[in-house]
Amino acid sequence: MAKVFLICGKICCGKSTYAKRLQAENNAVLLSVDEIMLAVFGLYAGEKHDEYTELCWFMIL
Repeated sequence: MAKVFLICGKICCGKSTYAKRLQAENNAVLLSVDEIMLAVFGLYAGEKHDEYTELCWFMIL
């Protein structure tokens, strides 16, 4: 049966490290809003960063 892990927490608390470990242990696909934002917008999202992040969440879910 498929599993979905949703990880949330404060900045720099180890979410990405934990997600990568889960990915390796479960032969899983990792979907990260941070990685999508960087791939699509680089460092140039500027003042629209929050709006774009919200759109990325809709794409993932």
